[in-house]
Amino acid sequence: MDALSALSEQLLAEHFDAQTLARGREYAAAGAVGPTRVTRTSQIAVQVGAQVQGTAPVPYEVSLYLEAEPDTAWLFSSCTCPVQARCKHAAAVAVTVRAAGEPKADAAPGVLALRGLVEELAADLHPDDDKLPLALEFALEQARRFGQGPTVRVRPLRR
Repeated sequence: MDALSALSEQLLAEHFDAQTLARGREYAAAGAVGPTRVTRTSQIAVQVGAQVQGTAPVPYEVSLYLEAEPDTAWLFSSCTCPVQARCKHAAAVAVTVRAAGEPKADAAPGVLALRGLVEELAADLHPDDDKLPLALEFALEQARRFGQGPTVRVRPLRR
């Protein structure tokens, strides 16, 4: 069984209490969940990461770990919010991933982000054109939080 397909309403209800799950749904519906990063960690497990904008000025970092075997599934969550686990932010990410049914967990997070970027840019391609001139801007950014290393930001530029 694929771990993402095991993310059922029943599993959500087992992992989160009703009030937390309801608040998570509100956060998800309000668009508080940033892009999700899905990584297959084994044949039966995936890890999901995302930022969720809560009440603090800096978004919370949420990690979900899903593992599924034919007869059972497990969900573990962690968050940088004061609650730290099984919180509304983790519920929002779980609800978002379940609703999307995508991205597929067979690619690295960078590949998934690039696919999304290509799909977004393809929407701008005029039906009569077979090309859309682009350039990519690469920027090295310093860590925003203690303990994180620098990151490379890639941004498409259009004419």
